[in-house]
Amino acid sequence: MDRPIPIPCAHDKVFWEAASEDRLVVQKTANGRWQSYPRGHALDDPMKQDAAPGFEAVAGTGIIESVSVVHRSFYPAIPAPYAFAVVRLDEGVCMTGHIVDCQPTEVRIGQAVTATFAEISPGTKIPVFKLADMRLAK
Repeated sequence: MDRPIPIPCAHDKVFWEAASEDRLVVQKTANGRWQSYPRGHALDDPMKQDAAPGFEAVAGTGIIESVSVVHRSFYPAIPAPYAFAVVRLDEGVCMTGHIVDCQPTEVRIGQAVTATFAEISPGTKIPVFKLADMRLAK
C-alpha cells in the first residue's frame, strides 16, 4: 500500500496550498481563537453563525506535548520506527506531525521543535517537525 496522499477539500485547500509552498498556516476564528485541524466551521461557534475561520501564517515553532514511537507502520512507504507527536505551537494551538531528522528514541516531551515540510509526492508536501535542539524547553 502506498503512502496516503491528502486530497484537499473546500475547508482545507488553503492549508495544503500553503504547505506546498513551505508555509504553515492555521485557522483562526472570528473570536481570535486558533484551531487545528482545518474545518469548515469555528469550534467556538456551536451555532455556526459566524463566518468560516480564516487562515493565518504561524511561526512553526513549538514544544512537544506528547510523543509516540511507532514500531510497526501501517504503510510500507512510511518506514518504522518513527516518532509521531502532538506539538503545541507558540501560538497556543496543537497539531500532530512526524518528528524527522533524528532517531525516534531521541524525542522527548518538552523539546522545542520547528516546522519543516516533507515532499510526499510531486507537488504535495506535508508539515513535519525537526528538533530545534536537544535541550528541553523551559
